[in-house]
Amino acid sequence: MATGAANPAAAPAAAAAAVAVAEDREPQREELPGLDNQWRQIENGESGRERPLRAGESWFLVEKHWYKQWEAYVQGGDQDSGTFPGCINNATLFEGTRPLPPSHPSPGVLVPSFPTDDHKPILCARSLVGGMARIIRQSPLLILPLPPHPRPTDEINWRLKEGLVEGEDYVLLPAASWHYLVSWYGLEDGQPPIERKVIELSNIRKVEVYPVELLLVRHNDLRTSHTVQFSNTDSVGLVLRTARERFLVEPQEDTRLWAKNSEGSLDRLYDTHLTVFDSALETGQLIIMETRKKDGTWPSAQLHVMNKKISEEDEDFRGQPGICGLTNLGNTCFMNSALQCLSNVPQLTEYFLSNCYLEELNFRNPLGMKGEIAEAYADLVKQAWSGHHRSIVPHVFKNKVGHFASQFLGYQQHDSQELLSFLLDGLHEDLNRVKKKEYVELCDAAGRPDQEVAQEAWQNHKRRNDSVIVDTFHGLFKSTLVCPDCGNVSVTFDPFCYLSVPLPISHKRVLEVFFIPMDPRRKPEQHRLVVPKKGKISDLCVALSKHTGISPERMMVADVFSHRFYKLYQLEEPLSSILDRDDIFVYEVSGRIEAIEGSREDIVVPVYLRERTPARDYNNSYYGLMLFGHPLLVSVPRDRFTWEGLYNVLMYRLS
Repeated sequence: MATGAANPAAAPAAAAAAVAVAEDREPQREELPGLDNQWRQIENGESGRERPLRAGESWFLVEKHWYKQWEAYVQGGDQDSGTFPGCINNATLFEGTRPLPPSHPSPGVLVPSFPTDDHKPILCARSLVGGMARIIRQSPLLILPLPPHPRPTDEINWRLKEGLVEGEDYVLLPAASWHYLVSWYGLEDGQPPIERKVIELSNIRKVEVYPVELLLVRHNDLRTSHTVQFSNTDSVGLVLRTARERFLVEPQEDTRLWAKNSEGSLDRLYDTHLTVFDSALETGQLIIMETRKKDGTWPSAQLHVMNKKISEEDEDFRGQPGICGLTNLGNTCFMNSALQCLSNVPQLTEYFLSNCYLEELNFRNPLGMKGEIAEAYADLVKQAWSGHHRSIVPHVFKNKVGHFASQFLGYQQHDSQELLSFLLDGLHEDLNRVKKKEYVELCDAAGRPDQEVAQEAWQNHKRRNDSVIVDTFHGLFKSTLVCPDCGNVSVTFDPFCYLSVPLPISHKRVLEVFFIPMDPRRKPEQHRLVVPKKGKISDLCVALSKHTGISPERMMVADVFSHRFYKLYQLEEPLSSILDRDDIFVYEVSGRIEAIEGSREDIVVPVYLRERTPARDYNNSYYGLMLFGHPLLVSVPRDRFTWEGLYNVLMYRLS
């Protein structure tokens, strides 16, 4: 430090230059108020440090030594005292900074001071790293500060030291008090303000001096991490949004978070509405962000081996979204059919594909499945509608269903409607927008119009049940009860999600029959007849008559089995005695087989066709007889019923 005489004429110019440098380097601060006013505004005012904490507001940390020096300065009552604290310096609260003690003089060039109007020389000093020139004590010298040389930003660690104690290392000031001090005394150049939020945990309010520091990484690059501070009251959703911003994730991409626990395993952060505190996240914990692949699957999904093979084969496949099969895991056709039906409901599928469900997941509904069924179904829909699969294996979805509904465990057969009922109820409760269900009293119609009563019933239903399932599938039943004694009519409208309707019962059945005409020149004919289920054999003959033009009275119906007649039906027998697998032959005849003795009608003779074949003995001397073809019913006139006449009739029929 050099001192000496200087040109008196140059002194005012040098002083003016010093003030100009100070004004150029930093904006003009507010004029210092009186010391008593400073004390009242910082300590005892409505915005002072003694006031109670309010959740969500900001408080600031100030280094304890500087604050004690400020207290000594304002309580000393001498504004020109040597205890002037200078700029706020929190360097001792940070890691990796080694500031000079406040008592050290600031570096600069000393020049002779100039006399003031009251002929009292003054000393103007500038802080170590910048600040306004202030009158601090009487002195014959003037310090012109050299241009500061701050440490490069990347060499300064502004991380707060661990283990700092309030009252020993720092004091807390509300935002208003902090801004007063900064406007009066300034803040060391380059130092960030240490702002902390007031949080409320377990009904206790406190300033969160040490927020939770999380290490954010991507699933495909665990080496590149971002350290980000979060409050214990911040939501997991904010952590997810921050991770997406840090890793520049496109808006249309789906992401989710995993937390690595102390045991080294990963826990899925399902509920994005939970706070960091409720999710038990701790400083230094690794948070992994996973991005859904283009084919709708998650990289972390432990898929079935078959699914891996299919994924390799379908890696370059591009098909129409939604045209995707579901692999049968073993008697799971009941589940696949229900899923295919539900997947082709446009409103519901669009709801999941557009990620609307993420904002409506209800993790705290005691009637739901903590959002797991909704997320499993969403993953399935996104895979099926990605257009990257010919078929997918719903293994994960089936495991989720079996976890919450034990009747679907294993690979037994089940009813498709039962699975669909469970799935709709599960999706509704997982996506119910009503977080706290209120009691609703049912009201009777009391003679009011149906439209008014139905509207009231629907509003009451929506007060407890409000989800995309309600919007898409729910409706109202109208129930009317009439008292048989007093005649009072009660009308109510009851909500429903699905209807069990009986399949239409047909009163007709289709029979396939073979018609054998008497004319040997006509070939046998096969006919499909629609007959009454509870009809008689005569009804079959009437139906066949419309196809052939032969009178029903000239028909005989027989059941043929193994080339012979198994049964000859009477006209009054029911059609239910004919099974679908029976071979039914209808013969055209001129008489009935039960001819009355002495009647002039023809006699109906059953005829079997046999062929002579060599027997399988040693000398082939024996010939056996085997039936072949279909048997015949031949009408023979009574007056020609002789061996010769019968032979001639048969030859004619077989010619």
